Amino acid sequence: MAGMHSRALLGLARAWEWLGPGSVVLVVGVAAVWLVIVGVIVLVVPTPGQATLPSSSYAVGQLAQLHGHPGVPLRLPQEVSTFKDLYQALWDDNGLAINEVLSRPGWIRALDGQAVRIMDFYEDGVQVELLDGPSAGAQAWVMRHQLSL
Repeated sequence: MAGMHSRALLGLARAWEWLGPGSVVLVVGVAAVWLVIVGVIVLVVPTPGQATLPSSSYAVGQLAQLHGHPGVPLRLPQEVSTFKDLYQALWDDNGLAINEVLSRPGWIRALDGQAVRIMDFYEDGVQVELLDGPSAGAQAWVMRHQLSL
């Protein structure tokens, strides 16, 4: 076994003579830079689980407000299946599927700041009951980011 170690050290000594100290320093330096880059990426990029954790600040029965662009009506699907299909089509960036989902019946209009009561949850979706406006009493599905307390 001692012979194996001495052969390895002898090989390193020959490589040092052949490559020279500058080449070894260059290789070690490039490896160190790549290790630093990988370390920064691991520390900075969030894990997928962190990005999709549900907010603990929402609960069934809680009052909230819709969040959208001021003055622009929101179209909200009333059926969870329409909600799922819409956001799958948006995720896939499938224009034909988006148009098909938007052409289905069962949509209501709401405005930014409209009061709602949280009724149910489905993954990143929230079923709400509109408390004011022309569609008061109707239930629809929104994304969590469309709500504010």
